[in-house]
This record gives sequence, C-alpha cells and structure tokens, in this order.
Amino acid sequence: GSFTLDIAAGEDDGLETYTGDVRTFDTGLTVNSAYLYSGLIFRDLAIPPGATVTNAYLNVYIHNVTNDSFGLTIRGQANPADFTTTAYSLSGRAKTAAGVSWVATDIDTGVKSSPDISAVLNEIVGAEGWAEGDDLALFLIYGGAGGSLGIASYEHPTSPPPQLVVEWAFVTSIDVTVPLDTL
Repeated sequence: GSFTLDIAAGEDDGLETYTGDVRTFDTGLTVNSAYLYSGLIFRDLAIPPGATVTNAYLNVYIHNVTNDSFGLTIRGQANPADFTTTAYSLSGRAKTAAGVSWVATDIDTGVKSSPDISAVLNEIVGAEGWAEGDDLALFLIYGGAGGSLGIASYEHPTSPPPQLVVEWAFVTSIDVTVPLDTL
C-alpha cells in the first residue's frame, strides 16, 4: 500500500527555541542553533499492524536560500499528544531510538525530499499496540554543526505544508530446507 498525508491543521506543526519556548502558529518552521526542534503530527496513518514500511520520506517546502544548508536528525513518536505551547513540550517527549540524519548544502528553495525515514516509522508501527489509523509525530532535531533549515508550515499563505509519503507491504520470510542429497 501507499499514501501521502499533508499536515492537516495549524496545531499539528510547531517549533521549539533553545530556551524551550514552543510556537504552533508560525508561518514557517526552522531548525538551527536558535530553534532546536520542529515537530510535525500526521493524523490517521493507513498502515496496518504487521506491515513493513518499505519507503518513507518527508516533502518540505524550503522558502529561502538562507535556510537551505543544514544538518539534522529525524525521530518519531507514536500516538503523540497534541502540541502545546508548554515550555520544552517538543524536546521533552519520548522519541524513537531510530533516527535518520539529513544533511544538505545549498539545496535551494522549493519542495525537497528527506532521506528515507522508513527505519523511524518501522520502529513505531512494529511496536506492540500499533493500529491502523493511529497518529505519528516526526521531529526535526538540530544536529549542532551549524546551518539552518527553514520550511513552510501549515499556516504559510502560499507554500504547501509538510507532507509524509509512505509505501508499505506485508513482508514474509520463508524458511526452506533442502536435503543435501537432492542438490
């Protein structure tokens, strides 16, 4: 199966400053030394229990060239609570052990795709209790090596919101035993 989901509401994306201030209604999301976390909640994922995510990535709209060189890590959370403006409410959440590094230099403006984040999603959908229709949060976490990513949020007046693209399958393994005398 496959699907594409956009951020569906303004409260479903936000950013956190280095002082812990959380904002959920900015027109852009930033990840750099001043804004250490950006978070994205995708609602009602159509991934059934037992499925394996074979490919997944984010599409984000970079809105200016001063924010197109960066290093960050993407981690996830299953069935996240809604984002709030409570201090440190993005960084203080439990996240996947799996993380995917995204490093880019001068990638320009427009829609850009992250590396494959299926390892992050598989940790979540493979966990006990996952059900089709559950929600997922993804966090873009500053890597500490300089640079800045600036992307359009749900509230941006002209650019598309962050989007999650997922392909999944039921993967089975077969154990075949062949007697040596038949080879």
